[in-house]
Amino acid sequence: MEDDVKCVCHPTSCLILLPTNDALKNTESSCPMKTNGITRLVIVFFNDNKLTAETFDSFPKLTALDINQGKLSNIEPGAFEKTPNLTNLNIRYNNISTLEDNTFRGLNALEILCIVSGKLTTISPKAFNGLKNLSHLTLTANQLTQLPDNLFASSPSLTMINLAHNLLSTVLPAGIFNNIIELAQLDLSHNQLTAFKFPSLKASHVLLHNNSLTTLYLNDHFTLVEADHNRISKLSGTGAKLYTLQLTGNNLTDASPISRMINLTKLTLSNNPLQPNSVFNSLRRLEELLLSHTNITITNETFANMAELKLLDLSYNNLKELDFSMFSDLIELQTLIVAFNNIDKINFLEQREYLPNLQVLEICGNGWNATYLSHVLEYLKIYKLKADMYGHLKDTFMELCANGEQAPKKAQEDDSDSSMEGLPSIPLEQQFAEFYPSSTTTTTAKPIPSSTVSTTTPKRTTSKMTTTSTTGLPKPSAEPSVRLATDTMVPVVAPLSAANEQSAEVGSSSFYVTFQVTGYMFAVFGVVALGVVAYYMHQRRLDVRRISLMDGVDSVRLI
Repeated sequence: MEDDVKCVCHPTSCLILLPTNDALKNTESSCPMKTNGITRLVIVFFNDNKLTAETFDSFPKLTALDINQGKLSNIEPGAFEKTPNLTNLNIRYNNISTLEDNTFRGLNALEILCIVSGKLTTISPKAFNGLKNLSHLTLTANQLTQLPDNLFASSPSLTMINLAHNLLSTVLPAGIFNNIIELAQLDLSHNQLTAFKFPSLKASHVLLHNNSLTTLYLNDHFTLVEADHNRISKLSGTGAKLYTLQLTGNNLTDASPISRMINLTKLTLSNNPLQPNSVFNSLRRLEELLLSHTNITITNETFANMAELKLLDLSYNNLKELDFSMFSDLIELQTLIVAFNNIDKINFLEQREYLPNLQVLEICGNGWNATYLSHVLEYLKIYKLKADMYGHLKDTFMELCANGEQAPKKAQEDDSDSSMEGLPSIPLEQQFAEFYPSSTTTTTAKPIPSSTVSTTTPKRTTSKMTTTSTTGLPKPSAEPSVRLATDTMVPVVAPLSAANEQSAEVGSSSFYVTFQVTGYMFAVFGVVALGVVAYYMHQRRLDVRRISLMDGVDSVRLI
């Protein structure tokens, strides 16, 4: 078997393939140089089932050891006593099932220990005795079902513990983390835990996604908690220092405990059956809020005071309308996702008024046909908005987002990039006519050059008496009512009769009428003033004339 051993060495490191314990103890026959000065050793396909106290006699100066893809199933206590300088031990894809007490005896300098993708099922309470400098412990992708109470008692310097992808069930021992000074990260994801309550645990990042948690305690030390895809229905604790909380895919209905976590900057509550009247107006520092699949109802209070919010996801909420005045406090909002709802229309004039910094408006999947969707994309171009935050749908946007008929190929190419040059221009008067049509007029089709707008036809109209009225930007029907070969049709206001035309003209020019009335008043006042001045001037001249006509004698006599 020693003939099969391959050894490649550099001045400070060696790679050995298919070694046994005997081959490692006697490296002269397989390695081209002496190994007593080697500091890093990588073993691949270890061809023995255990490590003994003599295995590393030839490597007294090792600081890093990797044992990958072998038959190793047992480590005798004291196997590493001959390598006191070892700081990094990495054992991957082997068959170790048990760590006995004092397994790592002699490794007082060890800082990183990884036992990954093995068959580890049992850890003795004193397995990590002597590892006082251990800072990183990784035991992922094993078959652990439980942990001893005082497992980490000898390793108070731990800053990172990764126990993901095991079979840890129910709850962990209450005092298991008591002796740890402070953890930067604790990863317990992809296990079977049902509860997690450690009020005294000093940990910054806690990863708990893909468990079976029903309750979650958020203490005063956590800054980031990821607990997606559990069964959480109740939150407790203050979460005073939390800045990121991710709870996608749980059973949370009451979001009021979150309202006290005023330092949050990112909150994810997608796929939770939230109460429709849930509000988030106390989270004034929030920058990202994801509420997809929550059936939330939006009111003036829902997002009040959230001036720092930059991203808001409201997709899949069966929204029937998009009232931008409800977002009036979101002055810094850059991305609004309202995809896959049932929104009837979008008023881009209100969007520009209430969300002046908006850069992305995702509107895919609202049941619009290709004709209407093309028209909406024209407005996105005019207002320099992107329809896809990441640009993944650039070439297939119309195909994936339109309902029913497809737009012409040219329209799809033009609408695929909302940042293209040569933006179309729709006159402001025409936009007002579309977004704020008069309740006493009906809509007709007025040809507009095809370079400015696309063909639109109202999806549905409301009849009142004998007049059809539309509000906002209407959805089209499956078949446009007017279609020309050379011109594109848009709804504009048209008169019903001469009398209606005159009333519409007066009603639409109230400022002009006010100006005319004011002008007439000033003119009348001016004429009257001139008449008064002329009258007084005339009287003065008459007085002077009387004195000048007196004869000289009378004048002297008068004097």
